[in-house]
Amino acid sequence: MAKTGIELKGLAELIIAVDEAGLNVRPVLTNALEQMAETVADDTMEALAPQHLPAQGRYSTGATEASVVQNSKVEWSGNRATIGLGFDKSKPNNGQRLITGTPRMKPDIQLQRIYGGWARAHNAYQKGLTDDVKEVFLDYIQRTIGGK
Repeated sequence: MAKTGIELKGLAELIIAVDEAGLNVRPVLTNALEQMAETVADDTMEALAPQHLPAQGRYSTGATEASVVQNSKVEWSGNRATIGLGFDKSKPNNGQRLITGTPRMKPDIQLQRIYGGWARAHNAYQKGLTDDVKEVFLDYIQRTIGGK
């Protein structure tokens, strides 16, 4: 599976706050990460639309779309959560050349926004993901503590 390098800044403090409030962090973190993975998969599929591809997708075979990680689930190892995002690198045509481009082909700008290569847009994309995960946590805290 691909590693996107998404860093969820400021999330550690929120996890600690939830834990210190005596709430179970694991289910809410699992839910938040799985929602994030779904967002990344949906955005990746949108970025693979013909209008974003080189030559307007004229040479697309569908293999890249088939390599997008879908329905990813969180795996726990002790207190560490991991989730697959992006492209399954074990499959052919896994999108790497579309992200970076080649000497003869421009990159897919939408994929660069998601996976890097276009720093300003990628940072904004990461911030949006982080904000979404924080929103799930804050909603959980509000419902749990506010409901007591």
